[in-house]
Amino acid sequence: MREAMSFVKHINKEVIMISVTVTDKDGVTTTSTFDKVEIMIGRLKDKSNDIVLWAENVQRHHARIVWHDNHLILIHLNCRDTFVNGHKILNPYVLHEGDKIVIGDFTLKVDLVVEPEVAPAKTDATIPKLDPRELARTLPCGSSVDRK
Repeated sequence: MREAMSFVKHINKEVIMISVTVTDKDGVTTTSTFDKVEIMIGRLKDKSNDIVLWAENVQRHHARIVWHDNHLILIHLNCRDTFVNGHKILNPYVLHEGDKIVIGDFTLKVDLVVEPEVAPAKTDATIPKLDPRELARTLPCGSSVDRK
């Protein structure tokens, strides 16, 4: 997979990622979640495509979904058709909740996934101060305490 720009977006202590559900012509569904700002879609199974749609009516690099200015944007990259809600798109299209994208024999649904931000585990960074004489009583015989 291509080196990803981090897309963990923090809003009100929430993490936002992009989820894409793909349904093929036989009704088989797969869902992938990405923490990237750009998702590439195409037929070519290589490191440039994040979602591979294997069909002759899908171009090697067919489209991309980009998170920009708090919007998901679908960008059509080639001469083969891309549809949103039954309408052919030729220009970048701002996606809305519930939009149905059709590329070749595949239907895609794109959602934002919002999860609570997981706070790092709290650790008590305070190390108790011990009197060196007290510490010396707990050390094995022959050990010493550095008093710097």
